[in-house]
Amino acid sequence: MNRLTLLILAVSFAAPAVQAEPMTREQVRLELAQAKNAGLVTYGDLDYPPSPPAAASKTRAQVRADLALWKRSGMADLYRGSQKPDVFSLKYRQRHAEYVRMRTGAEYRQQLEIENGRQ
Repeated sequence: MNRLTLLILAVSFAAPAVQAEPMTREQVRLELAQAKNAGLVTYGDLDYPPSPPAAASKTRAQVRADLALWKRSGMADLYRGSQKPDVFSLKYRQRHAEYVRMRTGAEYRQQLEIENGRQ
């Protein structure tokens, strides 16, 4: 059963016990709109599971700075060609650790300043 069916069943069983008067059409529309905004209503399998709210997007300078660090750490070399790298290899783990260190450290801020200067 999808969430819409469960919501309808829950409302239909709970409504007589909770409300003495029937809901107006406008009240139903308002309740449905609130449920949609809360992500409680989906339409078939296309919307299930509901996707989480999108995070704030990155600026062009942030993406370019991140890419520069990815290349500088050597991660880009591991992804060349059609084969994916062995993520359990020592070489991969060392380069990934270097990328994470650079991405969370002063190198990222410096590269971001350089990229912001280019715009």
